[in-house]
Amino acid sequence: AGCDLECLDSFEQTLAKTTLLVKVGVALTRRGRCRLTPLLERLRELQQRHRAIGDVRGLGLMLAVDLVKDKATKEPDHELLERVLYRAFEKGLVVLGCGDSSIRIAPPLIVTEEEADRAVQILDQVLGEACASGSR
Repeated sequence: AGCDLECLDSFEQTLAKTTLLVKVGVALTRRGRCRLTPLLERLRELQQRHRAIGDVRGLGLMLAVDLVKDKATKEPDHELLERVLYRAFEKGLVVLGCGDSSIRIAPPLIVTEEEADRAVQILDQVLGEACASGSR
C-alpha cells in the first residue's frame, strides 16, 4: 500500500546495485589479502639480504619497510630513505616515505604478481645501490 510498481523497480535496482558493489568489494578485499602473503614474504627476503632493513610489516596491501642505520638499535636512517625513494622513482617505482624512515608500499588491489615481483626487484637493486653510495 502506497508503493507502486515504479517505486518497487527503483528499489530493486538500488538493491541489486548495492548487492553487486558489496560482492565486488568483498572479492577485491579477498584478492588483496591473498596477494599480501607473497609480497610480504618477498619483502622479508629483502630484509635478510639488506642490513639497512630493520622491519617489514603490513596489513592488507598497505606495507612498510623500515630503513635503519643499525638493525640492533633500529636507529632510523633518513638519508638512506631519501636516496631509496629518489632512485626507485627514477626506475619507475613510486613509493612514499612515512614515519621516521619507512617506505610505504600500497599497491592497488588489482596489482598483478608480475608487477609486485618487479617492484621488489627494483627495491632490491635500489637498496643495494643506495647503501653502497652511502658507504654503508
